Amino acid sequence: MKFPRALCAPALTACALLLFAAPVFAASDPLSAVIDAQVAVRKSDTNAFNAAVDVDTLLNKGLDDSLAVLCERASAGTLPPMEPMLAMAVAGIASDCRPENPQLLVLRGLFQSEAKTFISTGISGGYFAGQPNGKVTETSMHTRLLKGMSTARKDLVPGSVISQTADTAEVSATLQDGEAGAFPLRLKVDRKNASWRITEVLNTRELIQEALARRQ
Repeated sequence: MKFPRALCAPALTACALLLFAAPVFAASDPLSAVIDAQVAVRKSDTNAFNAAVDVDTLLNKGLDDSLAVLCERASAGTLPPMEPMLAMAVAGIASDCRPENPQLLVLRGLFQSEAKTFISTGISGGYFAGQPNGKVTETSMHTRLLKGMSTARKDLVPGSVISQTADTAEVSATLQDGEAGAFPLRLKVDRKNASWRITEVLNTRELIQEALARRQ
């Protein structure tokens, strides 16, 4: 998960990872949501993945932390080299890291759109399963800001339930991202209508800092 892969890794398959006709079952407990997400990636089934992971909510929360880290590091001049388009975009927000900065809001919207495309095509195209199926090309996954992101196989390994209330739980997991190695995850899992879904990567900031450190 070399940077800029870090931006999407928690949200992908953490960090964040169309269509088989397999039935979609609701996760019956918090760890089942993690297991179901991994099975969906292996089957290249985005419908099942979306049943286990609330991608929109996960990205909404993860991007706030992601952009905050990027902006802070850019302001301090401590970012490692990155793709030219991404470097230019980050440079544009370095002088104003406020969440209401109009440039930051525009960049956030672009990241959210491109991250969703990367996740869905990475799964449906079989890349995250390590078995590209020809449905999408690797080039089509690399949007303007996310050019060069890793399309390697990604494995989401469930850990344990850290804490749990009636409708919310925190669970541990590990994201194995190809040659980039393993990244520990703390995931928020919420229950609605008896179904558990992953809604947030709680340690997004730490993940990005670690990915940046591995990049340098």
